[in-house]
Amino acid sequence: MPALRSLFFPLLFLFFVVPAPQSAVDWLTVFLQHQSAAAAAPLFRLARIPVLHQDTVLLIPGLSIEVAKECSSIRSSTILLVITVVLAQLFLNDVGRKVILVALAIPVSIAKNAARIFVISTLGTKVNPGYLHGNLHRHGGVLFLLLGLAMVVALLLLIRLTERPE
Repeated sequence: MPALRSLFFPLLFLFFVVPAPQSAVDWLTVFLQHQSAAAAAPLFRLARIPVLHQDTVLLIPGLSIEVAKECSSIRSSTILLVITVVLAQLFLNDVGRKVILVALAIPVSIAKNAARIFVISTLGTKVNPGYLHGNLHRHGGVLFLLLGLAMVVALLLLIRLTERPE
């Protein structure tokens, strides 16, 4: 039984290499598009930038932003989820706390994508329109993935404070 218990996580972790059905990927992509747009709207309001939000479209002065399927952050969200699962397994003892941390990776992923939408749009309208199609837009996903990872690590540390030492 102890040997089986020690193999449980590695065997379950192998499910990440099994491709998800396309219908599930499509649903998740649409979910992330809508949630990212919805989460970006309050960031604009907080910055006192007028915004209208409808479905996956955000309208701010001088710019209409559509959170396209390519901008849903499906790949970086998947990477963030996998990294969170590994971190939870390595640094948390309680199964319930592990589940909580992994579940929190979803809103963190939405928040980091909303931050990306807000930052690029704001820079593109307030600083230089080149930001809307430049390197930060095309290749900046890694920076925002690191932001999401920093949020997950902060949550991990907070959750770890609630665990009893073994």
